[in-house]
Amino acid sequence: MYFTIRKEKDTNENQVEVWFPLDDQQFIRVTDDLGIGATITENIYIADSSDADLSMLIKEKFCNIDELNFLTKRLDSLDTKEKLTFFASTIVTEAVTIKDLINMTYNTHCYSVISDFKNLDSIGRDFYLNEAGGATMDELNAVDGRAIVEDMMKHSPIQVVTSYGVVYQNRNEPELFYDGMHFPRYHWKPDIATITLEHDGNHEFIYMPCPDAAIAVFVK
Repeated sequence: MYFTIRKEKDTNENQVEVWFPLDDQQFIRVTDDLGIGATITENIYIADSSDADLSMLIKEKFCNIDELNFLTKRLDSLDTKEKLTFFASTIVTEAVTIKDLINMTYNTHCYSVISDFKNLDSIGRDFYLNEAGGATMDELNAVDGRAIVEDMMKHSPIQVVTSYGVVYQNRNEPELFYDGMHFPRYHWKPDIATITLEHDGNHEFIYMPCPDAAIAVFVK
């Protein structure tokens, strides 16, 4: 997806349109062009995005380009149903920061969305798969989907109508995967090896092969 971004303190005239997510080589080229160094603080301004749903969440906000890149990598891995759940859940949980959004990409299995109430048995089976993370065909065929939906409607702590559908929270509890500084391990593209750097109990991951400049960021 395209983003119109600029360096945090630059004027509109210096905005550039960039396709995210970026691989390591592209990332280095874009940050060099913008004059952005390695930092965990906010360093870009997001003027707009070609993704209308995402634009509503992050348009006209300051953020860190590393975080934006990681978020788009995570969104790149979500299927259609997961993306719908992601955007619906960000509304009910009031996720407003890039950190919040990154964590939500890991927690879509904690929420269920009903956009059409016509076939509750089928919806309930989808709910079951989403909550359980998987099931055999025999197990799925034995599921009473309607009963699952009715139970969720009765016990969910969240029942909010959004433009994406009605959002419910299932029995899975959301977890914190990204602390705002250290990205969790995530293989966006195939790699031949992963190097783990540890400091004070925290971990950084380098996915090989990668440019020397990308490695230098971690070992400074």
